[in-house]
Amino acid sequence: QPTINEATNNVVDGINLDEIKEFAKAFKIRRLSLGLTQTQVGQSLSITEGPAYSQSAIC
Repeated sequence: QPTINEATNNVVDGINLDEIKEFAKAFKIRRLSLGLTQTQVGQSLSITEGPAYSQSAIC
């Protein structure tokens, strides 16, 4: 059980960094299971969301 200070240290600007890390891990596993590359995901995101996603930003 983390202390209040430990839990607070994992939140930046209201964003829980532990949740982000877990999302990134799950996203990468799912991407790999679908056989998609970072480039393919980036290209698809750029089509739907605009060119704000680089390959290195995708897990």
